[in-house]
Amino acid sequence: MGKDSTQQAQQQAGDKLRPLPVLGTREPWLMVGCSRTTWHRLVSAGHAPQPIRLPHGSPFWRVRDIEDWLASLRPDQGRWRALARRKADAS
Repeated sequence: MGKDSTQQAQQQAGDKLRPLPVLGTREPWLMVGCSRTTWHRLVSAGHAPQPIRLPHGSPFWRVRDIEDWLASLRPDQGRWRALARRKADAS
């Protein structure tokens, strides 16, 4: 294995070992754009990602979990257009 390929392998391994970014207890609802109360209701009802409990007990959320959850709420573009056409035809 050459020097360049060894450095490349070390870089790839380092990329895999980086910790995932987390949001603190006050940040998820700011990212989502809702109130703190609404956020906790969504989490309690199982409609939003569950927090990760760290050893000291504070809840944290992975940024990626929030982003994936938000993406899952967006309607499929084809379905959205079909609904818009159906609404336009009904008027």
